[in-house]
Amino acid sequence: MHKCTSKRVLARIALPLLVSSYACSAEYDEESLDGDLEALLESDEEEFDALRDDPPGAVPQPGTTDDLTDSSATEACPPPGQVLGGWGFCSEACPCGNNQGDCDSEDECLPGLECVEDIGANYGWAWNVDVCKGCSPASRLPGQCGNKSDGCGGIINCGPCPPTVNLTSDPFGACDAGSNAVEYFMTATASGGDGSYSFSWSGAIPSSAPWQNPNLANAYFSSPSHTVTVTVNSGGLTDTDSITVFNNCL
Repeated sequence: MHKCTSKRVLARIALPLLVSSYACSAEYDEESLDGDLEALLESDEEEFDALRDDPPGAVPQPGTTDDLTDSSATEACPPPGQVLGGWGFCSEACPCGNNQGDCDSEDECLPGLECVEDIGANYGWAWNVDVCKGCSPASRLPGQCGNKSDGCGGIINCGPCPPTVNLTSDPFGACDAGSNAVEYFMTATASGGDGSYSFSWSGAIPSSAPWQNPNLANAYFSSPSHTVTVTVNSGGLTDTDSITVFNNCL
């Protein structure tokens, strides 16, 4: 026989709720009561896992994150399915390093980096991809010309680009009656440079003003073949093109 002792007993009611109550009796069978509690706990493992000292699933398995049970768990970086330059590659949980994107703010970049807008094309991504950079604007490199990105969202002027000239001629010359001479009509067209051009010819006589673009000339010769050269000047920079034509009147 035992004195009256408080004992917490678990009971299942109509709704799936657990309540605690104190039962007191002058006598009870301790072995029988323990058996009843064990049977109750085992009757529905999923519902009563929370009551166990070490419920299944409380300890996170390798590769999982459970903020409630593992304070050191972190998000997988980069997030699954995201590729470098993709919209979800950078995040506050997975900040990007230098030259990585797409970021939305400096909070999605590692400390010391800034999120530079719309420079994705420099990395082979979409133009509107924002990239984390420790930004030191680039300077002009040898051979560069025109307006170039400085890599930090700005533009640097690398000076004028040299012009390009393209020389074409009629496919067949016009024969001069009563002689073996032939005449070809030449066209020189320039692009690039600073937008203004002047042309000079060798082996042909210009038929338009030196600054006209396209520029025209006539080549008149009686030899079996003839080479014509044109040079264009734009902003102090030049380009040259040549073409060889043949006498089809011999």
